[in-house]
Amino acid sequence: SIGRLWNVPLSAEPDQICEYQIHLSPSGHIIELKRIETSGNEALDRSVEQAILKASPLPLPKDPKWYAAFKVQRLRFDPKQLSAYQTL
Repeated sequence: SIGRLWNVPLSAEPDQICEYQIHLSPSGHIIELKRIETSGNEALDRSVEQAILKASPLPLPKDPKWYAAFKVQRLRFDPKQLSAYQTL
């Protein structure tokens, strides 16, 4: 999972949260990665991007009809939680 691959930098502050949008292929590979909201800490933002890219391909439901619901995801990263959260 992305959260397990995320190495939060020591410079990260508890209130620094960033958000990314990813577009996935039917096989779960990342086609596009876009920062939606910066944390204001370049090291933190970079660490999130690296974790997302390392996690590719991401798991998708086996049933192809669910692909449309999962092909675009927004992920919010909060150093206080040390994990990634999908937002709607």
